[in-house]
Amino acid sequence: MAESRQSQSSATLPMVAIEYTQRRGSVALARSADDITEVVCETNWHDRDVLMESIVRVCEQSGYGNLRGIRSVAVSAGPGAFTGTRMSLAAAKGLAFGAGLPIMAVPSVLVAARSALRGHPAARRIQVACCAKGDSFWLAELVSEDASIELVSQGACTASDYRPCPGAVLVGDEHLPPAMIAAAVGAGMSRAALGPDACACALSAIHDRPVQVVGPGELAAIYPREPEAVSLWRQRQGLHASS
Repeated sequence: MAESRQSQSSATLPMVAIEYTQRRGSVALARSADDITEVVCETNWHDRDVLMESIVRVCEQSGYGNLRGIRSVAVSAGPGAFTGTRMSLAAAKGLAFGAGLPIMAVPSVLVAARSALRGHPAARRIQVACCAKGDSFWLAELVSEDASIELVSQGACTASDYRPCPGAVLVGDEHLPPAMIAAAVGAGMSRAALGPDACACALSAIHDRPVQVVGPGELAAIYPREPEAVSLWRQRQGLHASS
């Protein structure tokens, strides 16, 4: 059964962390919150498994070859790019199953918020907007206090339903609806680029909430909407999403 992680940091270190929900992926090995080694994945993942290659490299560089001494795997579980998210979860499941490790399933909006706070350390309220398609996008509201970030809410949103948060930081990419960006800027919100990385994933697993501790069979991706390939298949079969 999945459980909310409250005080697992000392019990789950050293930890391998995986973030590949955006175009730029990375993996990290965290010995502590202050001692993290990160490796950026090469981008030509279409012709070989650069993710697993990067995991092997960061473990060997840190003295944990063959995962000896590793106590957990943290993974950015979405929402994000369909292929990268699936690759990340598959790698986390494989590592956890093979080495008998627990998985820290970290919502990707927590990872994005923690990455963005490096440039906005005084921010206390954060909105993460991602996975835009047309007028819709995924929106998360988060609060930062001391060393911890808490995810307050997340879900699908449209530009017409969007409500800016004056004084907060908006984390998002260039694909967000222009009307939504205009509303945020008009409310005096600061903007930060969407750039989650594995170092932030490890720190979120240590400090932030909610993070779930799950086994390989329980790990599931958070999708902003039904994958396009599934939607096309339903159309060809004459099925509705509820079928």
